[in-house]
Amino acid sequence: MPPLLPPEASPLIRASGLRLAYPGKAGPVEVLAGLDWEVPRGRITSLVGPSGCGKSSLLRLLCGVTPASGGVLQVDLPAKPSARDLTVTFQTPTLLPWLTLEENAWLPFHLSDQTPTAQDHATLDFLLRTAGLEGVRQAYPHALSGGMAMRAAVVRSFLPRPQLILMDEPFAALDEVSRERMCQLLERMWLESPATVVFVTHNLSEAVLLSDRITVLAAPGGRIVTEIEVPFARPRSLALMREPAFLAIVGRLQDAIRQAEEGALSPGV
Repeated sequence: MPPLLPPEASPLIRASGLRLAYPGKAGPVEVLAGLDWEVPRGRITSLVGPSGCGKSSLLRLLCGVTPASGGVLQVDLPAKPSARDLTVTFQTPTLLPWLTLEENAWLPFHLSDQTPTAQDHATLDFLLRTAGLEGVRQAYPHALSGGMAMRAAVVRSFLPRPQLILMDEPFAALDEVSRERMCQLLERMWLESPATVVFVTHNLSEAVLLSDRITVLAAPGGRIVTEIEVPFARPRSLALMREPAFLAIVGRLQDAIRQAEEGALSPGV
């Protein structure tokens, strides 16, 4: 397990009074209404909560695709981040069909006008072996299964060894067994290169298996219901998911989300 950061280490991400509103017919629709939130460096932080609570919107703010409507969002990265600063993994693999798997892996470097180093090539070899993709590195996306394509997308995100990786439900389309394997793959890659990861998911077991901290958001306004520190040592086996302590954290998350939804539906709330 990577060494713990000293208590005084500053967070990589800090939001204070963060607001995001979209235009609506009857006036602005506020997705985030004054969010205060911090993300520690070198850890995996998951965002969970019901649809519409602002999880994916928050990721778009973090990667600079959407401007904030108000408040302060500090991300300790260069103003124009390169692939070595920030990568994003989406719900679909987004592999370019005219490029091989290996060429797709190098895409963040090309988009950032960066030349891969010898260490980068060694890292790619390691990641492809870890992901079980060494034998198909010259294959085109149409020849890959859905699970293989998603593994390639995860490899692409870790290859530049970025400071921050944003992941928006990357395993949502996979079956349960494939999802669990992807969680183990992600952890192995992260242990090799412990970036700060913000991981959005609807799957609570997935969040507990992967995360160091879990933030529960709720609508309206993307308010934080609770934050839970996950105490389990790494690496984590799938057998952990049957342990009472693991199931207890999943239960706490379920209760928090359920209570938040009930509060949002109550009159006068």
